[in-house]
Amino acid sequence: MTRHQRNFNWRTAAARVTTISVFATVLMGLFSISVNALAQDAGLESLKRQSLPWYDAQSEQVKPVELEARDDPRSGLRGTIAEKTKKKKKKATRNWTWDWGLSEGLGTFLYWLLWIVLGVAIAILVVWVVRNIDVKQPSAREETKSGRSLAQSVAQLPFQVEVGDEDFRSLAAKAFHANDYRQAIIWLFSHVLISLDQKNLIRLKKGKTNRQYLRELGGERQLSTYYADVMVPFEATFFGDKDLKREQFASCWDGLSHFEQQVNASGETP
Repeated sequence: MTRHQRNFNWRTAAARVTTISVFATVLMGLFSISVNALAQDAGLESLKRQSLPWYDAQSEQVKPVELEARDDPRSGLRGTIAEKTKKKKKKATRNWTWDWGLSEGLGTFLYWLLWIVLGVAIAILVVWVVRNIDVKQPSAREETKSGRSLAQSVAQLPFQVEVGDEDFRSLAAKAFHANDYRQAIIWLFSHVLISLDQKNLIRLKKGKTNRQYLRELGGERQLSTYYADVMVPFEATFFGDKDLKREQFASCWDGLSHFEQQVNASGETP
C-alpha cells in the first residue's frame, strides 16, 4: 500500500507555536501572581496569630515599641559572670498550632496544584498543536494533472475485471436486469472509480485502498457520499461474499445519474 507525501505547513506551525508560547507566558504570570498572593495571605495570618508586640493585627501595620529608660546602659550583672561562661542560645521554636499547620499545608498543596494544572494545560496545548498542524494528503488534482486513457484507468483498478466492448455502466445495467446483483455492484463500482479517475477527482493506483480514494475526494461532499454508498455494499459482496438484495442495488442505481452530473460539473477533462 502506497502512502501520499505529506505537506507540512511551516507558517501555520510557527504561528501556532507562537500562540502557545504567549499563552504559556500568560499562564506563568497568572500563576506567579496567585502564588505571591497566597504567600502574602499566609504571612499575614501567621503574624496575626503570634500576637507580636510590634505588629498591630487590626490595622495590619507595624507599631512602634517603647523601650524602658535605664540609668546605666551597662548591665548591672557585668563582672559577676565569668568571661569563659557562655550563655546557651535557645533554639528558635516555631509556635506550632493546628490552625498554623493546616494553613501551611493548604498553601503547599495549592502551590503544587497550580503547578500541576499549568503543566497539564501546556501539555494539552502541545497535543492540540501537533494534531492540528496542517498535514494533508494531496488530492488527485495536486498529485498529477496528466490525463489517462480509459485503458490506463482500467489497468489501475484494485481488482481484476474482464472488459469487452461495452462500458461498465452498460454491463451493470445488464446484470441488474438479469437479477445478478453481485456482478451488478462490481460493474457499478468499477464505473464509479473510472469516472472519478478520468476527471482527475481521484488517482487510481494499484495498492491504494477504497478508503484512500474516499479521502481523496475531500471537500466533494456529494460525490464522496455517493461513493461511500456504493463502496460499502461492493466490499460486503466482493470481499465478504454476502448476498446483495435488489433494493440495496436499486438504491445505488437510482443515484447514479446525479453522481454523473456532479462528476462532470466538478471534474477536469484530461
